[in-house]
Amino acid sequence: MPSFKITIAYDGTGFVGWQRQAAGTSIQGLLEEALKGLDERDVAVTGAGRTDAGVHALGQVASFTIQRVIAADALVRAINARLPDAVRVLAAEEMPPRFHARFDATRKLYRYRIWHADVLSPFERAYVWHAPGAATPAATPLLRAGEILGVLTVLIGWPLHRLCLALFKPVASAPAPATLAAVENTR
Repeated sequence: MPSFKITIAYDGTGFVGWQRQAAGTSIQGLLEEALKGLDERDVAVTGAGRTDAGVHALGQVASFTIQRVIAADALVRAINARLPDAVRVLAAEEMPPRFHARFDATRKLYRYRIWHADVLSPFERAYVWHAPGAATPAATPLLRAGEILGVLTVLIGWPLHRLCLALFKPVASAPAPATLAAVENTR
């Protein structure tokens, strides 16, 4: 029975997060349904980590074992044919049977994007946290870092000392006069 590692990207808007829930659609549930249709049996999918409701992923890793012998590139196409457009398997790789996405993960990167301006672009609304207030030269690049770090401590539960280790940097793609910053933390 081949074991696979897959890399997934998804727009988490409208999903209850990674993990299967009693109510609502999860990313894990969608993958397991797609694999059930492909392998004609229940297939457990393990993620390297979990995301909350509405959270997006650019490179979530998951693993599973199936009975069907299939090439990795064909597996990508077969799973994607069974998934909604908001969820895509980007890559698949056959792995040794002992591979486990969660326990073999060596790095996880979380990015929190903050839009600091009075007006938020409607194209960014699902992908940033809006911190209203006019962006000023004094606020750039730190964007009132103390205030934002304090808010992130409450929002995501990081202790302040861990937040201070995070990278806090402006993102060049933000249109003037807005400032977009990304807070990254490796766990």
